[in-house]
Amino acid sequence: MKNRCATDNRWRGVGKGGRKGGSVGKKKEVKMDIRVRYTKQAIAGAFLERLEEKPVNRITVREVCDGAGINRSTFYKYYHDCFDLMEQLENEALLQMDQLLDQAKNGGLTEILTPTMQTLKEHQKLIRLHLRSDEGSRFVRKLVGHSLARLELELSGFARSELSLEERDRVKAFLVGGCIGVIEYWMYGGMRQDSQEVMDSMERLCRLLSKY
Repeated sequence: MKNRCATDNRWRGVGKGGRKGGSVGKKKEVKMDIRVRYTKQAIAGAFLERLEEKPVNRITVREVCDGAGINRSTFYKYYHDCFDLMEQLENEALLQMDQLLDQAKNGGLTEILTPTMQTLKEHQKLIRLHLRSDEGSRFVRKLVGHSLARLELELSGFARSELSLEERDRVKAFLVGGCIGVIEYWMYGGMRQDSQEVMDSMERLCRLLSKY
């Protein structure tokens, strides 16, 4: 009986240790996630600083690493080269916009425009640098275009019901193009005007123009 109790106690100790070990493991994972996030932010910051000075095809991995205070092996853990880094930064912005748009389902025009404007504002530096080149303009249009389908659906409600289907489609196309034009004008102007004011003016214009 003594031997059996000793064995049971021994196994209980292992069980406790196992639970403790699992807790420690989770803490290590959290610390690792924070470290990875911090490292990627440092890399992105250094890259954007270089992008202020020259185009991406002239930026070297060494320059980014020196700016971020990391070695090249750390950079290559996450990115193949500077072009891959640029693409991942773009994809992060697109993913953020999609996630915010998903949360705004069945909302009004402002609810659709808010995630778009918010994402553009949060990635303002990347977008401002992109706007200097034709390739960058492509990305900006892609970013705005991600909200296009939902914007079209929402703006279809502004067309008068007595219009023919073809006329309603023309009104919708006109309003969508106008909204995109206003957003691009806001971006090219450095996004200085308050985004809520821009959205309010777009909604007023849509209501006004849809009467004609």
